[in-house]
Amino acid sequence: MRVAGTAIGFALVGLAVWAIARDERVWGAVGEVFALGQDGHLRGLVVLGGLCAVTFVFISMAFWVLTVRYGAVGKGEMLALILAAGVLNFLPMWPGMVGRLAYHKKVNGIAVRESARVIIWANVVSLVGAVVLAGALVPIALLGDASLWVVHGTTGGLLGGMVLLAAFARGKRPEPEPEVWRMLAALSIRYAELFVWTGRYMICFGLVGSEISWAGALALAAVTRLAVMIPIAPNGVGVREWSVGLIGPMLPVAMTGSVIDIPTALAADVVNRAVEVLIAVPSGVVSAGWLAKRMRGKGGEVGEREVEKAEIREKMERGEPSPVITEDRDDILSQREREH
Repeated sequence: MRVAGTAIGFALVGLAVWAIARDERVWGAVGEVFALGQDGHLRGLVVLGGLCAVTFVFISMAFWVLTVRYGAVGKGEMLALILAAGVLNFLPMWPGMVGRLAYHKKVNGIAVRESARVIIWANVVSLVGAVVLAGALVPIALLGDASLWVVHGTTGGLLGGMVLLAAFARGKRPEPEPEVWRMLAALSIRYAELFVWTGRYMICFGLVGSEISWAGALALAAVTRLAVMIPIAPNGVGVREWSVGLIGPMLPVAMTGSVIDIPTALAADVVNRAVEVLIAVPSGVVSAGWLAKRMRGKGGEVGEREVEKAEIREKMERGEPSPVITEDRDDILSQREREH
């Protein structure tokens, strides 16, 4: 099934390229972008590449917030895991996700069950963030008022509310509830990431010769998030491009600021994907090499001790006796208090 999904995804990308090629105007615009035919193309591609990199940072921070409750993981280490997994997940059978679970168990001492729980919650907050943004944009589309102050006030206000709720839950006394504040913090991060995607789409549409407003790009950011969560192709390959290509032209002009056709919308996300891959593949390969060294070297030795502590932690949570000395038990409890 996974192999078939991968094949379908890449076939959809090929179909998208074919649809773009049939429109001479759009095809020519895409060619000029990568040939740097205009002065602004290089600048636009550089900024787009930077935003792609920022996207990976946001994703890694959300995973880090959810993961460090179960074990010590560095921020840079988590970013490397996200980059490496993202590249490997272009292959069938989601090897990136499987590799990340194995790494956390061996190096960070995080049980597979806990890592799987993190992935589930990460997907939940990602979905909720997209749904919240889409829900906020519906009345704006229906009323036909996509002025910046309305859009920024609505969508930005929601982000502010999420951050305040996370801070309130984190400061709860006598002690915060880790599941609550970490979920809210991760939700805030993934919701804020949608604004980065918005900037990406504004640049991409501009590069292919069709401007789009902030509100329209926000809508496509929400569409993108929902599309990549459809379990057909890895990393939403093909599915994302066609979701933007089909839904973009359906958005009201009052929201997009201009008329968008299918070839243009497809071209915008194909450019988006191309730059994303150019950033993700080299950084992912380098990250995978660094992580592999950690697993083979010192990380593996540290991991044995961390696995032991994880097992002790699980027994303590279940109220079972564990054969460890008091200092170890106190150390684990102190660590858990700091994470709370």
